[in-house]
Amino acid sequence: MKRILGVLLALFVLMILPSMSSAKENPDESIKGAADNYVEIIKKNDIFWEKGKAHYEFPLYDFEGNITGYLFTVKNYGKDSGYLIVNGNGDPIILESTREGSHPYQGRKNDYQNAVYVGPTMHYVQEEKDTF
Repeated sequence: MKRILGVLLALFVLMILPSMSSAKENPDESIKGAADNYVEIIKKNDIFWEKGKAHYEFPLYDFEGNITGYLFTVKNYGKDSGYLIVNGNGDPIILESTREGSHPYQGRKNDYQNAVYVGPTMHYVQEEKDTF
């Protein structure tokens, strides 16, 4: 009986943890709005993102596992045309952006790894608990 209760408790915890973690990993509307607004400003002043649109990718963390920002890929005519990182702490300002190519985590991060961002051009991928 104790074993069955233990298994049920473990299943409950496993079911509830993903929903708890996804809530903080999704940017709120002010962050999405900052990304969209930035792309619109660039579209009006430059040809790089003529048909550009920001697409949310994933959250970025510091070395302690706290969210530091949110990564958006910019697609222009269906291809990667740069990226932008929106601050995840405080005001939703743009911390970093490029107007060509893919984001710096492309091909380096899988779905089970955290992307680490601690400042402009400082991009890491967490390989294991304490290995980046």
